Amino acid sequence: MRAFGGWRPGADRQGTADDVVAFWRMSSGHWFEKDAAFDGNFRDRFLALHMAVAQRRHDDWTETPHEALALLILTDQFPRNAFRGTAHMFATDPLASHFARQALDARHMARVEPDLRLFFCLPFAHSEEMADQEMSVRLNTGLG
Repeated sequence: MRAFGGWRPGADRQGTADDVVAFWRMSSGHWFEKDAAFDGNFRDRFLALHMAVAQRRHDDWTETPHEALALLILTDQFPRNAFRGTAHMFATDPLASHFARQALDARHMARVEPDLRLFFCLPFAHSEEMADQEMSVRLNTGLG
């Protein structure tokens, strides 16, 4: 059985930043929908990489725009899909905010394709801190 991106469930593979961004880009129809099959495929494919990022083993990915985007997807979006309905879906939110700040300081958001720029903003929208909410409004206003 082939799943998203030609990956097979059960394949022993951690993945790369490019894999994450490519998977996310081609999955745009599932970004904001509740879909158990998509969530399962996303979890199966990138759980090991999410855990590695949560353990801070890929902090150097903040150096390039697409790798920074992968960090944001893995710390902000991945848990919301992979751990839907559990407390773990919020566990890496502080890390996502940390990486989002670094990405903004490096001006990475402007260096990715327009459809993916939103994912540099969402960690701020998901935060409960007022300053982050204000940042989210400013960033999203800039996106249109």
